[in-house]
Amino acid sequence: QTLFAIRYDTSRKTPNWAVHSLSPAQAAQINANADTMTRPKFTPDPDLDANDQAVDKSYTGSGFSRGHIVAAGDMAWSQAAYDTTFHFSNVVPQIQKFNNGSWRGEEDAFRDLVETKNVRMWIFSGVYGTAGSAIGKAPYTATVPKCFYKIVVAPTVQDGTYRVLATLFSWDDR
Repeated sequence: QTLFAIRYDTSRKTPNWAVHSLSPAQAAQINANADTMTRPKFTPDPDLDANDQAVDKSYTGSGFSRGHIVAAGDMAWSQAAYDTTFHFSNVVPQIQKFNNGSWRGEEDAFRDLVETKNVRMWIFSGVYGTAGSAIGKAPYTATVPKCFYKIVVAPTVQDGTYRVLATLFSWDDR
């Protein structure tokens, strides 16, 4: 089962974008699993060459947190799905206040929307530009993005059309 798709940039050592969907049944299971997921450590993606990824030490002492592009919370409907979000192929440098603030708020709102509207939705998340800095030592240097975005696509129940909501954040939005 494909959980999500990522467009990964080996030169930046971060994903450019990712897409996944969330169903009402998965959202309900996430609520049922609340506080039961065992948080794994971040690890290299076994499908990518080790030198094409950042590593844990890239983030240590950098002032940036390991920010998910595909939210771990969106995959908390199963432990196996949740665990897949902890690969470095799904991580970008984020300021912690942004990671746990605006970005997390957007992630939580997406899950709430799926549950409230009772319809499967798709979310595209990604980064754009360069904030002028990088973290880590070669060959594991990750680029700090300038902007982060989320695009939610939801079908309307009435006429089969789609609604789209897009949000753009500067890298230092809190």
